[in-house]
Amino acid sequence: MESELSGAGSTILNSFPYESFEQNPDGSWRPVKHMIIELEGIGKISVGPWLVFKRGRKVMGHDIALWLDERSAGRAEKAA
Repeated sequence: MESELSGAGSTILNSFPYESFEQNPDGSWRPVKHMIIELEGIGKISVGPWLVFKRGRKVMGHDIALWLDERSAGRAEKAA
């Protein structure tokens, strides 16, 4: 399953484990454990609990927090 990143013109590949991130009270996201994620056009990168993703702050051209926000909203809609 490939997911389009809004406004980034790129995709995050299926190796991106949405369930392995938690949202902080300020709306940012952090991985709950060390993992390797794959970003299209970039390759694999290492992330872990020490890294915080904030909306608008791109990592190698990808707004990961925006992508996580969209996945979170989609899950909430499905649960309702």
